[in-house]
Amino acid sequence: MTGGLRVAGSAMANFATRHDVISNNLANVSTPGFARQETLVARAEPLESRPFEVPEVTTRTAFEAGAPILTGNPLDLSLEGTGFFTVLTEDGARYTRLASLRTDAEGFLHDGSGNVVLGENGALHVGEGQLTVEKDGSLLVDGSFLDRLNITTFGQGDDIQRGAGGLYEARPGRRPDPTLVRPVVHTGQLEGSAVQPVPELVKMIQALRSYEAASSALRATDRTLERAVNDIARV
Repeated sequence: MTGGLRVAGSAMANFATRHDVISNNLANVSTPGFARQETLVARAEPLESRPFEVPEVTTRTAFEAGAPILTGNPLDLSLEGTGFFTVLTEDGARYTRLASLRTDAEGFLHDGSGNVVLGENGALHVGEGQLTVEKDGSLLVDGSFLDRLNITTFGQGDDIQRGAGGLYEARPGRRPDPTLVRPVVHTGQLEGSAVQPVPELVKMIQALRSYEAASSALRATDRTLERAVNDIARV
């Protein structure tokens, strides 16, 4: 009977996690470049060996792209396909779907948050020249090839996790997959949020109802256990 309490309590915690993930998605429905998070359940041990074990809820990043936001700025970039722009932060390389390029006073290329944008050969020094970005990520300065954007691809959504500043980082032990098809770079637009509010609201309602059902099961099990203990004590 205590196993039932453990199962119901764990289920409540899992549904609460799902609710938190969905809430975060809805909070970023208007955030450019936001990749929707989704939850998965996984069982560590076979059902036969551990029948009272509740599957663990994990999160992963969905690779669906958001709708483009047209800006007309040739240095606003978006990606068609699975992949991320690579930027350099104080904590090392990080990944983003949002690239609104700027040149600092020293001529180095940064994104809209001030992070250094990386090319395949390192930090990009544009100087005072006219920068043009091609569909394959090639950067031309006054018509001359400079470098190509370092676009990183991952094979699965759980290879990465959200980090500080809305950027993404590789999970411990995970690596990019350079064999995947390189995405196409589009200029004059940014990627919008990949969150669709109506499906997320439906999932939120389902998570709340499941939480309430688990909570009811826990209370019922607790009452049954209380009565069993009291009746045995009288006998």
